[in-house]
Amino acid sequence: MKPKDPKEFNDGIPIPGKSNVKVELIGSLKQGMPRSIVVNRATHSTRERWASFFLALLITHGRFLGGLPTAISLRGSPLAVSFPTAKDFADVIEDLKAQNPREMQGIFDGKKGEKIVSAEVIHGLANELKTLFKKLNAPPKLLQQGPSKIGYRLGTRPSKLKTNLLDGLQYTPRRQR
Repeated sequence: MKPKDPKEFNDGIPIPGKSNVKVELIGSLKQGMPRSIVVNRATHSTRERWASFFLALLITHGRFLGGLPTAISLRGSPLAVSFPTAKDFADVIEDLKAQNPREMQGIFDGKKGEKIVSAEVIHGLANELKTLFKKLNAPPKLLQQGPSKIGYRLGTRPSKLKTNLLDGLQYTPRRQR
């Protein structure tokens, strides 16, 4: 069997890496605690948790594609492709909430039994991140969309991505349970 080109992932689409933009997300998931989003040297502090959590998943996804260590393993998950869809992100968030109820308390909460995270919510969060990246003078293609505008990923080198937001969370993809 021929080895895969290291510039490609399992779906044949090249992994990100054309940009040298540094993206960091540092902070805590706890309610009321600040989080810092750093793009190159521009910093934005926020207490907002939804977009921060989505950004943490995007960072984790980028590091995973590059074969770098991540706080949660994405192997076998819906995010183990070059451009996970909004539904893929929503499904992983729902799984993380179910597997980490204490740590995820207050994030994406709805009425008991109500699924609050959807593809539409993820698209809205992607738009929030695009707006934030623009304010931080990031390149317009930092948040990339896949072919036919389906799916998302960060368009920078995996080694330039860093987050501690997901540290301590447990995650087992549905397919592996």
